[in-house]
Amino acid sequence: MRKDLMTISEADLEVFTNRGTVKRAVRDLDEALFTAKLNETDDGLVEVLWSDGAICRFAPGVLIKDGRCTCPATSMCRHLVRTVLFYQRFHKETVIDSETDVLSKWDPGDISDADIEALISTGHLAKAKKLFSEGLLVECIRSLKPYAVIHGLGIMVRFPVSGDFRYVHADCEGNMATLGSVIAVWAFRLLDKDKETGFVVTAQSEAISSEVFNSGKLNISEVMNFGFVSLPPRFEDRLKSAEQHLRESSLMWPAEIMSDLALEFRRYIDHDSLFSPERCLEYAGEFLLRADCLTSSQNSIPSALVGGTRYDTPHELGTRRFTGLGSGVRILSKSVVLQVFLEDADSGLIVVIEKEFLNPENGPAREFRFLGETPVAAGAKFIDIARSQLLSGSSKRTASGILSFGRKLVVNPQAFNWERFRENNYHIDYAELHNRMTFQPPSSLRARRVAESFQIIGITAVENTRFDPVTQEIRCEFIDSQGAKISMIHPYLSQAASGCELLLRSLSQENVRPVFAAGHIKITSAGLTIYPASVVVEQDGRRTMIQPWLDGPQGLQASETTTSHEELPVRDPIARWFSSLEYALSEILQMGIRKTDIQTAALWKQIANDAGAIGLVRIARQVECIAEALEKRLHSIDEIEDGVCDLILDMLRLLRLARDLI
Repeated sequence: MRKDLMTISEADLEVFTNRGTVKRAVRDLDEALFTAKLNETDDGLVEVLWSDGAICRFAPGVLIKDGRCTCPATSMCRHLVRTVLFYQRFHKETVIDSETDVLSKWDPGDISDADIEALISTGHLAKAKKLFSEGLLVECIRSLKPYAVIHGLGIMVRFPVSGDFRYVHADCEGNMATLGSVIAVWAFRLLDKDKETGFVVTAQSEAISSEVFNSGKLNISEVMNFGFVSLPPRFEDRLKSAEQHLRESSLMWPAEIMSDLALEFRRYIDHDSLFSPERCLEYAGEFLLRADCLTSSQNSIPSALVGGTRYDTPHELGTRRFTGLGSGVRILSKSVVLQVFLEDADSGLIVVIEKEFLNPENGPAREFRFLGETPVAAGAKFIDIARSQLLSGSSKRTASGILSFGRKLVVNPQAFNWERFRENNYHIDYAELHNRMTFQPPSSLRARRVAESFQIIGITAVENTRFDPVTQEIRCEFIDSQGAKISMIHPYLSQAASGCELLLRSLSQENVRPVFAAGHIKITSAGLTIYPASVVVEQDGRRTMIQPWLDGPQGLQASETTTSHEELPVRDPIARWFSSLEYALSEILQMGIRKTDIQTAALWKQIANDAGAIGLVRIARQVECIAEALEKRLHSIDEIEDGVCDLILDMLRLLRLARDLI
């Protein structure tokens, strides 16, 4: 049995030919338009005689793309593609019933130097070693079809055939594809043998001095001491100066945080309604956590992951093809941020288009489906872009993965053939995905890309679909082909009621089969959990996308409403406590410790009592110290103790870490 013929996928075949040829070959087999006779020898010769007269032959040891067909085509034709797919279907039961290692996990690090040197020139090897010595950040995933993501260079390297370096494919062209393939093999050798996934840095990096973060930390301390209200406009220059200093040290993610803080401060002094104290607290806490991690002598997370690299910068993109993956909404105190998620076909990155909408000052908040009707570019609306295939003439991508289009944008329907997505984005093995997520650090210490935790999963079955009246959430369990489960959770909000009802109804109907879901993935108390931006369902052979945040009624009648919904306060005592902490910190962020009033001191006292009541004993002691210092400040002209500001900064760290847990 030929290992390469058995493990190559439809997506891999598209590398050798094109998507149209592969789709036509699949259709030929699915519709049984032709019959075939297979001849196979022990030395690896495979020959198939087709009823349409074509004879396809794969000689022993010859690559799939170099197979021979009797048709006039000069490149890999549909007959050869059809032969590969037929061969897989013919031997499918044999592979399942046997103990063969054809379909088992393997380690590309086991590829020998001799195999590499036989295919790569000495000059290319020297260039690869030079890049490798610069200390690249590489995420390695050992699986049935291992792959490596070389961060910074923006290259994903796939290993579709076990142990065969000839089939290694990098998603770029020219010399970089060759260099990336070699670097990926060497990176796998650095990953601990007992790990299936993890990050490695290809060279030892220099220790980062704590002094590089001093200006940033001082800026945050002054904000919490004096508050935005007392800081002069020139404080923005200090934030930008700290940003520049960090960029010169190639600490791109901390620099981006300083840039974001400068933007929020500018909004504050301009009385811009888009100013968000929640975002400021998030940025400040994340900066402190990254600084702590990067300067710790016990840091086990690669510095290049926490601090970023010189490659994590904005990019001008040429002509690109994008696939819509759905939409989401982030709810802030005074606004909502509408997001559309797209897969970049060239790089494989998940990118985001977003727009912030202020809540109406008077009257009820607008339904999200009406926000989805907002045009983005070339007259295309948010909700349409989220479910379409896009061809952009030009676009820009920020370091955090925010995309903006130029004037030329072509929008076409998509068929939702998401099984062809790359392995780093599309997952059919939930256990493997869980293992990968387990080794991920908290979001505050990962790359700051908006869609960093966004994934696409295949669905074999759905069970236990229900509306939870206590948490006001739609819940179910998605099941993969091995029986592993992922919990799905989607909040039921009145602003998205029609989309929520559509999701609940579609997941409950027997004649509707969910096939894919896309959304942010987290590990929670319920295990692996997806918060869907979209669910693709199939009915009568036709696939459609459900966007629970933006979809309209689509035929739902009032009598079909299946939930009894009312706006309820946060019931989880932990989440409620952190919400109170966020409010108290936002007051200090704007007014400063030095302008504490009696209401603020009383609020911190109450937060301390609540922390003790729910079992957060050590945190309660810290908050109690803050409350006592603030109360003492009310009755004294003495300066507040320096240690109090340090405790406030600890609360910022705690609040940011809590985002991954609640």
